[in-house]
Amino acid sequence: MADAVSICNLALSYLGDAANMVSIDEPEKSAQAELCSRLYPMTVSALLDMHDWSFATKRQAVPELTEEEGFGWRRVYQTPSDAIRIISVKDYNRQRLGSSEFRYVGDSFPDYDLPHADFEVKDKKLYTDVDNAVVEYISSNTDVSRFTPDFVDALAYLLAHKVVGARVKGKEGQTLAQMLLKQFYVSLSTAKTKDASQQKKRIHFVPSWIQAR
Repeated sequence: MADAVSICNLALSYLGDAANMVSIDEPEKSAQAELCSRLYPMTVSALLDMHDWSFATKRQAVPELTEEEGFGWRRVYQTPSDAIRIISVKDYNRQRLGSSEFRYVGDSFPDYDLPHADFEVKDKKLYTDVDNAVVEYISSNTDVSRFTPDFVDALAYLLAHKVVGARVKGKEGQTLAQMLLKQFYVSLSTAKTKDASQQKKRIHFVPSWIQAR
């Protein structure tokens, strides 16, 4: 099973590095550890943002910000604190149980796919016309143990591409950077294709006269 250190060592190995780090945090003081400690988190976030990864997708009801100006939208909601990117917004009917507690009809989300609503995200706020918004989003709090092997491979190549300038100088470094970037896109394509095959969208037809109710 991959972890942050093994992924960083894999990236370094693509540069011809010894790749023998045991930690990317203190107390290790190596130049490799310093680079990986700084670049690894942002590289993970960048790669997570490149696709609707099934293993990083979460679904959550979001709280309404009733005091916020909608600027043309009917509702304003707070986006989840761990959201890298909102994928979709849907409207689920809710029933109030108490002063602040809600449940969804059937105590769970429907097993069919509801129509996507229009939305806009600005400054961590979600603007939409949906009355009871539930969002699907890419989460930054995705444990490395959930990364697929193909995602790990793409991540290592992207990290190597970011690190190469500090480890390999001159024309050799430039040539290696181009090769790593090319290989990253190959790995990314493979990872996205395999990840997409893990998802099967259910089609739920809602007649227009019902949608208008």
